Amino acid sequence: TTQEQMQEAFEAYGTIVDCMVMWGKGFGFVTFQGPHTLQAGDAPMVNGKVVTVKEAVPVDKMSRSGDKASPPAVAAGCAKFFV
Repeated sequence: TTQEQMQEAFEAYGTIVDCMVMWGKGFGFVTFQGPHTLQAGDAPMVNGKVVTVKEAVPVDKMSRSGDKASPPAVAAGCAKFFV
């Protein structure tokens, strides 16, 4: 999957300010500016495959004890998703 394919798949959900594909890892990140309609649990198609969407959480904010993690730290007015 290319960055362009990922961006195409998600641009209908809102204004994308950053889109990153982690080559060889099988995942990526999409960051939206302002209002967007993407929700954790949505399953859009990227490069012919359904992907799972989760809210991105910085590693230092992830819970090691199984508790829910804190909300992601991104620029004000932005939302970052793990896909």
